[in-house]
Amino acid sequence: MGGCNREGYPDPTAGIAIGRVMKQEKRKKKEVKKDVRIDRKLKNGQKV
Repeated sequence: MGGCNREGYPDPTAGIAIGRVMKQEKRKKKEVKKDVRIDRKLKNGQKV
Protein backbone atom coordinates (compact mmCIF):
# COMPACT_ATOMS: atom_id res chain seq x y z
CA MET A 1 0.00 0.00 0.00
CA GLY A 2 2.85 2.39 0.68
CA GLY A 3 1.24 4.96 2.95
CA CYS A 4 -2.14 5.28 1.23
CA ASN A 5 -5.62 4.76 2.59
CA ARG A 6 -8.32 2.61 0.96
CA GLU A 7 -9.37 5.39 -1.41
CA GLY A 8 -5.80 5.83 -2.61
CA TYR A 9 -5.11 9.20 -0.98
CA PRO A 10 -1.82 9.71 0.81
CA ASP A 11 -2.05 8.82 4.50
CA PRO A 12 1.03 9.78 6.51
CA THR A 13 -0.12 7.86 9.59
CA ALA A 14 -0.05 4.61 7.62
CA GLY A 15 3.48 5.35 6.44
CA ILE A 16 4.61 6.12 9.98
CA ALA A 17 3.07 2.91 11.31
CA ILE A 18 4.70 0.79 8.61
CA GLY A 19 8.05 2.44 9.31
CA ARG A 20 7.78 1.68 13.02
CA VAL A 21 6.94 -1.96 12.42
CA MET A 22 9.83 -2.36 10.01
CA LYS A 23 12.18 -0.78 12.54
CA GLN A 24 11.01 -3.17 15.29
CA GLU A 25 11.44 -6.20 13.03
CA LYS A 26 14.95 -5.10 12.10
CA ARG A 27 15.83 -4.70 15.78
CA LYS A 28 14.52 -8.19 16.57
CA LYS A 29 16.58 -9.72 13.77
CA LYS A 30 19.73 -8.06 15.13
CA GLU A 31 19.03 -9.45 18.60
CA VAL A 32 18.57 -12.97 17.22
CA LYS A 33 21.83 -12.76 15.28
CA LYS A 34 23.62 -11.58 18.41
CA ASP A 35 22.21 -14.49 20.44
CA VAL A 36 23.34 -16.98 17.79
CA ARG A 37 26.86 -15.55 17.86
CA ILE A 38 27.03 -15.83 21.64
CA ASP A 39 25.77 -19.43 21.52
CA ARG A 40 28.41 -20.38 18.97
CA LYS A 41 31.19 -18.91 21.13
CA LEU A 42 29.99 -20.85 24.16
CA LYS A 43 29.81 -24.11 22.19
CA ASN A 44 33.43 -23.71 21.11
CA GLY A 45 34.53 -23.33 24.74
CA GLN A 46 35.37 -19.65 24.51
CA LYS A 47 34.42 -17.07 27.10
CA VAL A 48 32.16 -14.22 26.06
